[in-house]
Amino acid sequence: MRPLIWGPMNGPHKSATPAPKHNAIVKFSVNCAMCGTTSEQYRINPRLFWHQALDIDLQPRNFQTLKGMESQHPPLYYMWHCPACHFTAGYKYFSDPLKDVAIRVDMVSQRLRETYKNNPAFKALTDKLSENITPHDADFFQAIKLHLLAIQMLTVIEKMVKQNFLNLGRYFLRLGWLHRDLQERPEQYAALNAPLTELHTTLRAWWPDIPDGEASALKQAAEYYSRTLEDSHLLKTPVDKINVHQLIGRIHIKLGDPIRAREILMESIDHSRRLKTQVDEELKADSGRLSQMDPGQRGELVSQSRRLSTLADDAQMLMERIREDWLVRQRELAKRLIRENAGKTPAEIRDILIKNRVDRGTVDDLAPPPDQKKGLFKLFG
Repeated sequence: MRPLIWGPMNGPHKSATPAPKHNAIVKFSVNCAMCGTTSEQYRINPRLFWHQALDIDLQPRNFQTLKGMESQHPPLYYMWHCPACHFTAGYKYFSDPLKDVAIRVDMVSQRLRETYKNNPAFKALTDKLSENITPHDADFFQAIKLHLLAIQMLTVIEKMVKQNFLNLGRYFLRLGWLHRDLQERPEQYAALNAPLTELHTTLRAWWPDIPDGEASALKQAAEYYSRTLEDSHLLKTPVDKINVHQLIGRIHIKLGDPIRAREILMESIDHSRRLKTQVDEELKADSGRLSQMDPGQRGELVSQSRRLSTLADDAQMLMERIREDWLVRQRELAKRLIRENAGKTPAEIRDILIKNRVDRGTVDDLAPPPDQKKGLFKLFG
């Protein structure tokens, strides 16, 4: 058993009692929002783990910790699960999943109970995904199961409140991150690949489009983030909307879809600049009024203007990265085609590259026109 500490918790954002530096896992006593059952839940001690980088889709990377705690992985403890009713949600939302939503918790709880009773697929999924949960001793298999269960729970809730697309996108994205992390750990992946395949095969009978890997999870994350832009009230400021818009573009980069990613990022840049102009005009107009807005409101607009400018710059940098990555792939494609056609003349190889829609600059560099002095030997220089 790993070392634990107690930390009473009456709400989703209250932290545990101060943790000694040697405790990797923090234990909480939490009331389930759906059934009221008090249970023990666990999180990695945030004082002892920090990340040093972000992936292109904002996944925290390169976690660092103290010596002897390297085997722990914070994302494995993101989901909390009620052992009584099986309600599952991210730790931030477990005790208050309906914050800012105009619907009573008891109505949602009743809907979950009725769905479990009357919907055989939901019952089968819940029963299977709730098997053998040990919250104090998480691993990738359990974390993936809990993410799938949380998605199922939130999907039922979403049919009532119509406002949780943002969290669904978040859960699918985190599920994709878990699969990515697992694949980067060869020993754990080898041990869990067969059990996960069996699990997904079993669940597919009740969940045909179950996200069974990184790519399928990211695709559904992008879908729900897109629906967030259309329907969710949770995006309260222009900055919130641009952040989600750019995240969708980032996800498409990870999915290897640079064309769609570029379209989304171009839209993001356009929206950012247009919204910044509107904010700046509002600030300028306010400066000429006798009755000006209060300092807090003005400060918020100034902050939004700066953030929108930064977001436009970020999107431009992402587009440049897409272009650089695309050129690298174009060069690799051209080199492969040249190797496969080694016996052909330079003119014939140039035609092959052009017919395969290789970037013209790459073609001119590796297989220049006859009137240029450079030749194919540049490829091997």
